[in-house]
Amino acid sequence: MQRGAEFSIMLGPIELMDSRLSGSEEALATMARERIGERKQPCILTGGLGMGFTLRSALACFPADAEIVVAELVQPW
Repeated sequence: MQRGAEFSIMLGPIELMDSRLSGSEEALATMARERIGERKQPCILTGGLGMGFTLRSALACFPADAEIVVAELVQPW
């Protein structure tokens, strides 16, 4: 759903995600990076793309040799 520049992912009347608030999604990647530390060639699995905030954060905080996989169950429409 789109309202102006804002996007929402809805499940019926329930809002699951919103483009205004992305702190928790971004924290998932940064917390994983802190926990993994300096491992060489880390492999990261993200469950679902959502709005891409976790993926964007993971790409920013993990090294270039990291493998970042997004597992999505919902088919694109």
